[in-house]
Parts: sequence; C-alpha cells; structure tokens
Amino acid sequence: MKNYLIFTVSLMLLLITKANAQDTLRLDLQKSEKLFLEGNYQLIAQSYQTDQAKAEVITAKLFDNPELNYENLFYNHETGRFLETSMATGQFSAEISQLLKLAGKRNKNIQLAKAGVKVAEYAYFDVMRTLRYELRNTFYKTYYAQQSATIYQEQIYNLELLLVASERQLQSGNIALKDILRIKSLG
Repeated sequence: MKNYLIFTVSLMLLLITKANAQDTLRLDLQKSEKLFLEGNYQLIAQSYQTDQAKAEVITAKLFDNPELNYENLFYNHETGRFLETSMATGQFSAEISQLLKLAGKRNKNIQLAKAGVKVAEYAYFDVMRTLRYELRNTFYKTYYAQQSATIYQEQIYNLELLLVASERQLQSGNIALKDILRIKSLG
C-alpha cells in the first residue's frame, strides 16, 4: 500500500511538471510569420477583396442577358374566365429586349475591372508588407527586452553575491561599511 501511494504521488508530480512545461510557447521568427500569415484577419479580408476584383473581371466579360416580358389578364370580365389567352377575347402581350453596348464600352469595362484587380493585389501586398514589418519590429523589440531582462537578473544576482561576500569581509574587518552601503544602493 505504501509503494502504491508513493507511486501515485510521484506520478501526479510528474504529470503536474509536464503540464507546467507545456504552457510556454517557443516561437522563432519563421514560425511566427507563418502563424501570422495564416491567421491575420486583415490579410484574409484583403485576399477576399482580390478575389472579388477577379470576379468582377469575369462579370465584365459577360454579355447582358436579354429580357423577356409577358403580360396576360388574370381575369377577363367579358367572358368570366381566368388566364384567357385566345385571340378573340383575351389580352396578352410579349416583348423581348437586349441591351447592346456600343463604342467599346464592354472592352473598356473589362480593362477597368482588370485595373481593379491590380489595385486589389497591390493593396494586398502593401498590407502584407506593412504587417510583416510590424510583426518583425515587435518580435525584435520583445527579443531584446527579454535579453535585457535576463542580463538585469544576472546583474542583480551578481550584486547579491557581492553583497553577501562584502558583508563577510565587513565582519572580518577587511572593508568599510560605506562600501557595503554603496553596493546596496546599486541593487
């Protein structure tokens, strides 16, 4: 029973240390850029703007559809019948119309839509370039801040060691109290 208890406690401690070790995420610049490019909403939205501009080019290449209209009387008062389409007593009309663009308007609309695609692509690359610059700038600022914090922690640790050693030397009578006060003022 005692061995089982020791095994259970050691297993729990091992799992707790594993769980604590997994909450830290280590990223280098390439991994952070990859995650950034996959999950940035501004880039995704700008990519959809480019796709929309390409769809507008396809739409500009299409011809206008013809329009077909048909009219019929729902109820004929003279005969008392519904939807009567006979030539003698019914009324109906049909018409077809087609919009024709003259003077190269269709080609000009296609060229305009293609220019819109280029503008959307340039806007996408501009957003990506700007956001990558901000990511790299923030990454390096964070990196150097972490390095500075590590150096400061080392200096504080070294000052504490120096203070302990100096207090021993003070007790031995080898240094003056003002030197210890000077070291304490640094920390």
